[in-house]
Amino acid sequence: MSIFRRVRRRLSKVRAVDGAGGLGLGFLALCVLFGGASQSGLAQTMMLQVIACGVMLIALWRAWSIDRDGPWKGALFLFAALIGVGAIQLIPLPPWLWSAIPGRAELAQRADLMELSAVWMPLSLAPMDTVRGLFRFLPPIALFGLMIMANREVLSRGLPWMVALLGILSSAIGFLQIFGGPDSWLYFYDPTNRGNATGLFANVNHQSSFLLMALPFVAVLLARWADTRRQDPWGNARGGVIFVMGLTLVTGVLAAGSFAGYLMLGPVLIACFAILQTPTSETRGGTGSALFRGLALIGLVCGAVALGYLLVTSPLLPGLGVTVIDQSDLSRPQIFERTGAAIGDHFPFGSGLGSFEAVYPAYEDPSVVTATYVNHAHNEYLQIFLEFGIFGPLILLAALALWGRQTLVIWWGPTGADRRLRRAASVALGVVILHSIVDYPLRTAATAGVAAVAAAVLTAPASRRPVRTEPALKQVVL
Repeated sequence: MSIFRRVRRRLSKVRAVDGAGGLGLGFLALCVLFGGASQSGLAQTMMLQVIACGVMLIALWRAWSIDRDGPWKGALFLFAALIGVGAIQLIPLPPWLWSAIPGRAELAQRADLMELSAVWMPLSLAPMDTVRGLFRFLPPIALFGLMIMANREVLSRGLPWMVALLGILSSAIGFLQIFGGPDSWLYFYDPTNRGNATGLFANVNHQSSFLLMALPFVAVLLARWADTRRQDPWGNARGGVIFVMGLTLVTGVLAAGSFAGYLMLGPVLIACFAILQTPTSETRGGTGSALFRGLALIGLVCGAVALGYLLVTSPLLPGLGVTVIDQSDLSRPQIFERTGAAIGDHFPFGSGLGSFEAVYPAYEDPSVVTATYVNHAHNEYLQIFLEFGIFGPLILLAALALWGRQTLVIWWGPTGADRRLRRAASVALGVVILHSIVDYPLRTAATAGVAAVAAAVLTAPASRRPVRTEPALKQVVL
C-alpha cells in the first residue's frame, strides 16, 4: 500500500505543477488586461485581489513543499519583509510612544486640541491606504508562487508568447487610441493621458515600460525560430510574424511618447541582440549562422539610426515628451526635493505604506498649488524610503543584490537549456529597476505581475533537461 500511495502522491504533485503554469499564465493575462492603473480602476483591482487570495495560499504552500532549492526563497522572503513592515505599521501605539516618533509632533498637538490625546494610533499616517497597499501585494505574490510551481518546460514555451501577445494587444490599442482622438472609447481609465497611446494602461510611461519588458521575450522567440528555421516548413513565415511582433512593440514605445521609454529603448534593443546570440546546450556554437548574425547586427544598427532620425525630425516630438524634466513645480526634480525633505522629517520609521498622497501636500508651496496634484513621488526608491523608513532601503538593497547576482550568473555563467528565457527575465526586471528612478511602474498590477513572473523565472532552479522549443520534426531520409 505504501508504494501505491507514493506513486499517487507523485502523480498528484505532477498534475498540480503542470496546472500551475496554465493557471499562472491565465492570471497574468488578467492582471495585464485589468490592472493597468495605480489609482483608478478600483473594481478591476479588487477583482484581481480576490482571485489572488484564492490561489496565493495554495501556490505558496505547494511551492514551499516542492523540492526545489534556489534563490527564489530569498525573493519570497523579501516579499514577506515588505508585507511584514507594512503590517507592523498598523499596530496601535500608546500616545506617549506615538507622539515621540519623528513626524508626529504636529499631529499630536492637534490631537491634544481635539481632546484625542489618549487615543492609541498606528505608526502609519494613512492606515486605510496602508491596508489597500498591503492588498496590492496579493496578485504579484500569487503569480510568483504559481510560476515557481510551474513545469519549467511548459513555462518556457508559453510565457514568451503570452507576454509578447499581451504587448502586441496593448500596442494595437494604443495606435487605435491615437486615431480615435482624446474622445476615443478605448481609454479604459479615468484619469488617463487622453490623446496619447496609453494602451491597456492609464499612463503612457507605464505603457512604455510594459512594452519594453515584452521586447526581450520576443527576442527569445526569434532566437528559437533561428534554431529551427531550416527544418521547419513554416520557418520563414514564423520568423516574419515574430519580427513584425518586435517591430510593433518598438513602434508602440515610440507612439506612447514617454521620454524615459525613449532612453531605455536603445539598451533594451542591445540586450535583445545579446539574447539572440545566446548559445544553449542544443546550439553550442551560437544562434544561427554567421550570415544570420551579421544581418541581425546590420538590422539593429539600421533600426537604431532610423529611430533616432524619427525622433529628431518627427513633428509629433514636441508633444510626445510626457516626462517633465524642467524646473516647474510639478517637475521630477521638485518632487524629488520635497520627498527628500519628507524623508528627513519621518526618519527612521517612515510615514506608512501608501501614505505619500497624504503626506506630500504639507511640503508643497500653497501659492502654486493647482487642480493637478502629485499622487506619487515618481521615484520608487524615494517613496519606499519615505513610507517604509530605514527598512525600505535595506529591503531594496537586498532585492537589487539578488537581481545583480542572478543576472551575473545567467549572463556569464554556464550554458543552460532555459538560459535565454532567464536572460529575458533579467532584462525585463532591469527595465523596471531603471524606470523606477523616474516613475512608479510597480504600482500597477499589470507591470507588477510581469515583474513577479520575471523574478520567478530568474530565481527558480534551472531546468535540468533541454527545453523543447518547437515540436520535433521527423526527417525522412530518401
